[in-house]
Amino acid sequence: LERMLRSSVVNAAFHACEALSQLAFRNSRNGARIMSCANPNMMRSLDDLLTLNDPALDADSLSELKTAVLRVLNNCAWNSRQICVHITEDVSIIAHVEDILMAAK
Repeated sequence: LERMLRSSVVNAAFHACEALSQLAFRNSRNGARIMSCANPNMMRSLDDLLTLNDPALDADSLSELKTAVLRVLNNCAWNSRQICVHITEDVSIIAHVEDILMAAK
């Protein structure tokens, strides 16, 4: 799934986010495993998707992708204080989440 996040095919990244989100939903062990993935590119890949601005995508598709990334982060953080702290310590991700939320106003 981590490789799919880095795929140049945006649809693959979207479905990877959806799968990760489902795996982490109400399952703290899965959420912890996702966030502590042996591959350090997991958080960077999620962060990159939050800032993706592909002109080939329409606004709705881009919004759905970013929402899927936010669900991954939310579901991983939901059941684990440690993972929540880990995510919030990532200044880049938090800045991009804030940007998305401010743009949604």
